[in-house]
Amino acid sequence: MEMVMKEHNGELSVRHDNWQKDLNGLNSEVRYAESNTRKQSRGLCGRLAMLGHYCHYEEVGPKARSSVKEEKAIERGILTLLQRATLVQTFGQRNHVCLKDGSITIPPYAPPQKMQAHLIPPETPRSIFVYFRGLFYDVGNDPEGGYYARGARASVWENFKDNPLFDISTEHPTTYYEDMQRAVFCLCPLGWAPWSPRLVEAVIFGCIPVIIADDIVLPFADAIPWEEIGVFVDEKDVPNLDTILTSIPPEVILRKQRLLANPSMKQAMLFPQPAQSGDAFHQILNGLARKLPHEKGVYLKSGEKILNWTAGPVGDLKPW
Repeated sequence: MEMVMKEHNGELSVRHDNWQKDLNGLNSEVRYAESNTRKQSRGLCGRLAMLGHYCHYEEVGPKARSSVKEEKAIERGILTLLQRATLVQTFGQRNHVCLKDGSITIPPYAPPQKMQAHLIPPETPRSIFVYFRGLFYDVGNDPEGGYYARGARASVWENFKDNPLFDISTEHPTTYYEDMQRAVFCLCPLGWAPWSPRLVEAVIFGCIPVIIADDIVLPFADAIPWEEIGVFVDEKDVPNLDTILTSIPPEVILRKQRLLANPSMKQAMLFPQPAQSGDAFHQILNGLARKLPHEKGVYLKSGEKILNWTAGPVGDLKPW
């Protein structure tokens, strides 16, 4: 084992090359992630792998359990090599060992051009009360039930499949994007992970997201007022979903729809190419800037080109 000795501030420090082991493991995991590109948009840590950290969090059902990837990730936690880093992570679940205080939470990728091509006139009536397209059961990976979505999706189907207010199905029609724009509420339940691109799509198409995922971590809370634009339903309360949604006053629904119509809110959820002012990439840069020493409340605002990073409390340097 190679030993590195270096002098720092007059003191001689000794560092073993254990970091090389971490680096080798990291590289192998990144290569694994690259070979599974098609899964990356669905996994909690898929894109994170490309940034230097891979935590196989999304597939936490029997399929993943049998492969012990999830158990290994939980046992190891965040790689030693990255424990002092600021991680950029898709939104996930609080208190999971692969999430880190001080991380920058970002939305998953949803194709801006594709969604733009399916826009319908904004004055189109929203004639669908509740809309959802997706799996309710994952028989292939969870044949006995109970793991997938912690039963929340199954509960949606069992309780509301015959409810005329609920347009829910496993079918994924070619009019999926158009249908979301005709709906008042779009269900955004957890699956194997707490999130999916469906949440981004709901915001883009002005459909009030009904977030069913306990302890979910959402992106860009300073730019997107999630509590004001969405409806949060505890997983245990899914059987009461119809009562919860029909009891929301019309004026509250209209206020949420007006907020969702704000172009800047939609822009903050997208990764257009090239990057545009106020988009998700700019939100990430703002988040990174806040990690530098600065006075509270100082950040790059619309129309500004210079951010004063030179002064601020030492605590703002955390986790460094």
